[in-house]
Amino acid sequence: MPDDHEKSAVACATAAHQGHAEAQFRLAVMHCTGQGVSQDLAQAVLWYRRAAEQGHRYAQYNLAVMLLRGAGTEPDEEAAFDWSVRAAEQGGPEAQILLGDLYATGCGVAADRAAARAWYQKAAAQGNAAAAAKLAAIAPPQAASPGSPDAEPVARRDRRQRADTIAIITMVYNESANLPIWLSHYRRMAPSANLFVIDHSSDDGSTEHLPGVNKIPLPRDELDERDRVSLVNSLQQGFLRYYDVVIYTDCDELIVPDPAKAATIEEHLLHRRYSYASPIGINIVHIVDAEPPIDFTRPLLAQRRYGQFDAQMCKPIITRIPLRWQPGFHSCNWPINVDDDLYLFHTKQIDKDHALRRQQLSRLFPWSSDAIAADHSVHHRYDDERLLRELFLDPTHDLRQQGVRAFAFGAEIARLREETRELSGIYHTPAFKGPIVEIPALFRAAF
Repeated sequence: MPDDHEKSAVACATAAHQGHAEAQFRLAVMHCTGQGVSQDLAQAVLWYRRAAEQGHRYAQYNLAVMLLRGAGTEPDEEAAFDWSVRAAEQGGPEAQILLGDLYATGCGVAADRAAARAWYQKAAAQGNAAAAAKLAAIAPPQAASPGSPDAEPVARRDRRQRADTIAIITMVYNESANLPIWLSHYRRMAPSANLFVIDHSSDDGSTEHLPGVNKIPLPRDELDERDRVSLVNSLQQGFLRYYDVVIYTDCDELIVPDPAKAATIEEHLLHRRYSYASPIGINIVHIVDAEPPIDFTRPLLAQRRYGQFDAQMCKPIITRIPLRWQPGFHSCNWPINVDDDLYLFHTKQIDKDHALRRQQLSRLFPWSSDAIAADHSVHHRYDDERLLRELFLDPTHDLRQQGVRAFAFGAEIARLREETRELSGIYHTPAFKGPIVEIPALFRAAF
């Protein structure tokens, strides 16, 4: 005997085939959830589309989300934008927030913060708390009297007519190998940027002479990721009153735009007006049975051929608006927005021997009890066996078994967007890695 859900699905399908928009919408929901029918996201998209074409606002919104995530269909950001416009214009606050997000991130449409604010305002006016929070985060600086410390400089008001002012931040402890590379890279990739090094009491001499760098000394204490991200969030939010863009990276993270499209980060950002973004995260891998130890005095990518997509390295670390970064900087209070032409190369796995030496140091760090209980930075406490297996032996095995794939990440980015989950106002990205890829030769001169 069919149960009540199955009976309801049969009746709903009959009405849907007769052209009733509400029945089409409900049938689509059933196919999404598997309630009364087999779960079939492609069928869900089909029935959402039929209801949406009849003006059903909830179907229009759900169809936009499915298109954005690539659920049951190929991802289509422009079509998602079009359907979100139709739904938002009918007054749905959830669609108005989505449309604001698309304008804020430049997804499916040219980034337009004024348009984003306008749509957040419409949703907030209906009492939507999430919209009000987004509106506050993206609000322009308040006007102040001329000469006031809070008055916005003319150059800042005219930011669209010139290159961005940029602050780039890192935090270090005894980074004698990585810090010189980080400084050289960002001086070359963002020559007019101000560089800030938060020094957690290094005692190896690596931070004693840093000409042209703003050093922020910290006393040595227990390491706690919540304390670290709280400090950097405070700096980010303060700096955004004076700089157009704030970037935070760890000392072993090097951001590079697609060399075929831009020579520097500054040039790249001049044509990308989004509010915030995540670069595509790539771990540079050392194939230990085929590549010699790294020579840190020579260009690194001339010595390493292979990389691996890492969802956790797609960090939302480039921002023009205040973000609430979370421990590890993997997530924040805004949805994932990947810049497809910007890459973050992570050098932790670039050399086996260097990684082992660095791991011996990091295991001696005085981690706080909260950090240990929350498993924050747990990879810094791996024993040598686990480090070697996960960071070096596993990638080498993947290369031997699966071969090398092209340097393209559309499938991984689609999965990243689809599997990102919002929890208590924070958008958490999934943890997964892609196959081994060969880093194109045009990146070889990047660092």
